[in-house]
Amino acid sequence: MGNGGTNTQYSYGSTSNQLTQVSGSQVNTIQSDANGSITNNVNNQFAYDARGRMVSAQTAIGSVQYKINALGQRVLKVTPTGTTVFNYDQGGKLIGESTGTKGADYIYLNDIPVAVAQH
Repeated sequence: MGNGGTNTQYSYGSTSNQLTQVSGSQVNTIQSDANGSITNNVNNQFAYDARGRMVSAQTAIGSVQYKINALGQRVLKVTPTGTTVFNYDQGGKLIGESTGTKGADYIYLNDIPVAVAQH
């Protein structure tokens, strides 16, 4: 590419449409598991449970852990800066989250989220 632009090439798996590598001024290799979930993208690593839900991530800013309940809902997120608890109603809708010092309540109208009340 001329005029100071960069040339980027994308490589895909031979038996899938999954991105496996980005080449240009810097080559970035992307790894995925048998389900197609990204497990490594150069700077970050991701881990999944048996059902394919992300349970942890290692990033440049630290580790993130997720706890999933039996219904497949994320109920807890633990980061280097704190813990967030997620709350659901009996129908499975996310209705709130809290860090212990601040929180948010999700407001629905006929099952459609319409507002977030932060406190």
